Amino acid sequence: MPHLTPEAVVDGTVALHPWSADDADALVRRINDPQIAVYLDLVPHPYVPSDAYNWFAITADGWRSGTNATFGIHVEGIDGVVGGIGVRFLSDLDDGCAEIGYWVAAEARGRGVATAATRAAACRGPRRGVARPTRNAQRA
Repeated sequence: MPHLTPEAVVDGTVALHPWSADDADALVRRINDPQIAVYLDLVPHPYVPSDAYNWFAITADGWRSGTNATFGIHVEGIDGVVGGIGVRFLSDLDDGCAEIGYWVAAEARGRGVATAATRAAACRGPRRGVARPTRNAQRA
């Protein structure tokens, strides 16, 4: 798989930045929301700073290997990351397809952040052979 270059994606109301150590405090504070834990069963709860740094290493590897493009979500008016979004590029039978997953902190919900971030990741983010974004939404 090709190497992906971590680059920010800015689109209207959201800015998606590849995860960095600067995001650790806000990430730990916001991802510990019990409502997020309900939907992200692979995320440790409680989430501690070492979990954040492990996540940053995993995401850096995803960029290097070309398998994932992951971002912290930033919006004006709220300090630090307010969520996360990732594009996972599929292979084998689903080659040429990708999945997008996200979470949004409580103080950013109801503002269209998830929609804007998903649109930005799908339309302006790395495509790595994905011909055209399509939608396959599922509710938990």
